[in-house]
Amino acid sequence: RGAGAHQEEQGTSEVTQIAPSTLTVTPVSLLEIVEIIGEAAALALVKQYGGQRIRIPALVNATEDHPLAACIGLDTLRQLVGLDGGRWMYVPKCQRSLLEARDREIVTLYSPPSNVSVNALAARYNLSYRRIEQILATTVMDDKQESLF
Repeated sequence: RGAGAHQEEQGTSEVTQIAPSTLTVTPVSLLEIVEIIGEAAALALVKQYGGQRIRIPALVNATEDHPLAACIGLDTLRQLVGLDGGRWMYVPKCQRSLLEARDREIVTLYSPPSNVSVNALAARYNLSYRRIEQILATTVMDDKQESLF
């Protein structure tokens, strides 16, 4: 692991949706999960169980106190059980997609009309001031390059 790897992993908790541009790098298994339970629940699974295999309970065990019900809600868990109950399912980590989505949110919040300060963004995303500056510089440069073509 590089020196900045831990810092790069932090700060993904604010991401609330999967951006359409991210879907091109999103694992197929996540797209299948989104089709079954919806984007918000799929993102909750990724945040809590990303990179892990989880066992989808049988219907009789899909109760309010089940850990998956706490993560995605009982009704959503029952939808998942209806298709894959009693089986193991891999939840992709989607680290790259989540970091790209986080970086886009940071740029959006920094830009008008929000104009959130770098210090506030660093605190909100649990990143250093310098890392926020790097994200802003890289994303702004990427956006300018894309607009030339």
